[in-house]
Amino acid sequence: MPRKPRAPRRTPPPPKAPLAFRPLSWREYYAHKPMRYMTWIYRELGRLGMDPDDLAPVHEQPLTELVSWWEDWPNRAYAELSDPLKWDFNTLSERWKTKRDAKPRIELWAEVTKKGNLTVRWYPTGFHDVAPAWSNSEGWSSGNMIAQRQWPQPPDFRFFHGDEAASWSGRASNELMFLRGVGHLHFQTWRGDTYTHDVVTGLVLGAVRASYGAMIHALKESFEVTRRTDFEFDLETLPADPKDAWAAVGSPPNRIVGWRLVDLPPAAGWSRNELAGREPGEVVPFVTRRRGEEGDPKA
Repeated sequence: MPRKPRAPRRTPPPPKAPLAFRPLSWREYYAHKPMRYMTWIYRELGRLGMDPDDLAPVHEQPLTELVSWWEDWPNRAYAELSDPLKWDFNTLSERWKTKRDAKPRIELWAEVTKKGNLTVRWYPTGFHDVAPAWSNSEGWSSGNMIAQRQWPQPPDFRFFHGDEAASWSGRASNELMFLRGVGHLHFQTWRGDTYTHDVVTGLVLGAVRASYGAMIHALKESFEVTRRTDFEFDLETLPADPKDAWAAVGSPPNRIVGWRLVDLPPAAGWSRNELAGREPGEVVPFVTRRRGEEGDPKA
């Protein structure tokens, strides 16, 4: 009995090329202009026929969190900071004698939590650089964290309380910014990605860092702000765009390809001690991990 001819083998279609997001150059001039980066992301989504929900969770979550944060800004922590009843006007009046435009001094610390969330909190300047006042039982019982420190010079706040544990009623009263998922942003590209993963990571990071800068820019209207932590980016130079006005002044376009948080030195006049934890400029022990590596929460 003759054999039936075999059906021809079907060649699988070639994999589709990932949708290409156009990168947006990171420039320090735009470090406090987050809308430039956020509108670019949504414009690229529209150009490629995508919705925000089409983004991978690693991108969709921090972007959604950032939009929600801007909808709620200024938040409760800003209201606590701006309450003049908690300022020490005796200290401020002494400072006004030598500096008429002196403002309450604060410092900002940013940290990525174990769950990969970004938290930014404010403290009176020097709070982390002075030793605890263990002998002042009244300060510990009252909950006033100003009285719990040995200040080499008086701070500009007579009452401060913060770093409360998160609960159903809210988060810490000194937490100015909280964004879930920022710590999971990475630059590893997988074969099955439907869009240029690393480019979107850089765009979201640019929007987060620019929002951080915009918040500081707004705070400086009423306070003297010292950044104790900042973002540090690894940049890749892109081909010059003739339509880019910055190309005419010799500023090359740069794409974000890596990031980390770094500590910055304290404000002038505040000495560090052995309880301060880290030296100025030391890299905070947080690094972005590639997908699949040991320690990656998504591995």
